[in-house]
Amino acid sequence: AFFDGEIYDSALIYFEWGLFYRNRMDDTPPSSIQESDINIAKALIKLGRPKEAEPKLKRIEKEVALIPNPTIELRLYELLLQMYGDLNDYKNAFTYSTKYYVLKDSVFGMEQREELIRMNLSSKYAEQKLQDSLMNAEQIKLDKIHATKEQEMRDQKDHTAKLVMIGLIIALGLMLGIIIL
Repeated sequence: AFFDGEIYDSALIYFEWGLFYRNRMDDTPPSSIQESDINIAKALIKLGRPKEAEPKLKRIEKEVALIPNPTIELRLYELLLQMYGDLNDYKNAFTYSTKYYVLKDSVFGMEQREELIRMNLSSKYAEQKLQDSLMNAEQIKLDKIHATKEQEMRDQKDHTAKLVMIGLIIALGLMLGIIIL
């Protein structure tokens, strides 16, 4: 909020306190410390103190060379590009501009690949779900047809049994009629 409101001295204090508390935590990941240092450097640059920011940024650059973190690197290179541009050090500004855009394109490419993979998986999932749904509907239809056929066979047996029973009763009645006569 302080930084967005261009109250850079308050933002600097806020970021320094954040770093202080992060350093006191036992399990703070290095990227969190780097993030805090980048925020502090950004506030220092906005306050017109880039020479104080530069050592922090150079230290982070060495750290990400050992343990890459594209998110931190993008912020770092963007800030270094801005800082050297403000200092009219165009050679370094160009160097960090190149690093920034190469990494940004790489990250963009990775994001695009991830999005394509997500879309492909989503499509395959939807296709499988549709196929399962169709198979389920087909099975339900077959079960209904099977149940209908079984009912028809039971009805046919019942009808045949009734006819046999009626035939026996008529035959018995005729025999009785013949015997009585």
